Amino acid sequence: MSQTSPIELLVLHAVRTMGYADTARIAARLSVTEDEAREYLLDPQAQGWITFSSFAGDGGWSLTESGKARDSSPS
Repeated sequence: MSQTSPIELLVLHAVRTMGYADTARIAARLSVTEDEAREYLLDPQAQGWITFSSFAGDGGWSLTESGKARDSSPS
């Protein structure tokens, strides 16, 4: 029997494994629409677990130190 992880942890793990990814790539990884991915990214961002940064017209999400700790902890 398989167990489904909460979306919060799936989002954190996707951002962590992708390193630095835009919303479209995260949506593709999670198999959701970009709008759904944007919504899923808001809570971890508000918690300080992920951050969005941009440079030279390129933008993406990355995990913060507290996000790494949260992603590593058992749920």
